[in-house]
Amino acid sequence: MDYFGEHAGGRRGQADSRNGVQNRLRLQSFGDDLSPREQYAYQMDAPAVRGQVASYAMGVAGMAALDDGRLLVLEREFVVTSKKLGSYVVNKLYSVWPDGGKEVSSDTVLNAQSPCLGKTLLAKWKTSITLFRQNLANYEGLCAGPRLKDGSQVLLLCADSQNQYGGILRDWFRTIIIRQGPY
Repeated sequence: MDYFGEHAGGRRGQADSRNGVQNRLRLQSFGDDLSPREQYAYQMDAPAVRGQVASYAMGVAGMAALDDGRLLVLEREFVVTSKKLGSYVVNKLYSVWPDGGKEVSSDTVLNAQSPCLGKTLLAKWKTSITLFRQNLANYEGLCAGPRLKDGSQVLLLCADSQNQYGGILRDWFRTIIIRQGPY
């Protein structure tokens, strides 16, 4: 599956730190021959931050398809303060079952009545720059790793540092293990 963003429903633009817009995305499936198949609507969480910030980004940073038909979606909200200290990224990993969703037409604008896929929160974490901790990581990549002997799924995430921006940022890798069970 792949995605591209779209906004509709009365409010202008994408989500930012002042408007509270919940981005709606299209998840596009492809056949083995890479021809487009079904499309599904996906609604992101509303921005948690409110007010003026130096820089803001919110979106889906990565997705991975699992063998059982689930799609893992990594949402992130990146807030940069004017003094950089106190900047942070909130990352949320969701499990989505496209097979249970209702398709949307590519000719239809997504709006509040669009049948969005349900999602289940699997993990949430925050990275930040503070006086005593500089672990800011803007995760931008997600892939499925190996399955463990107990059937659990390993995920690998990566965040780049924009060439070690400002001498503070570093490259990060993160592993998440999704235990086998109902999702």
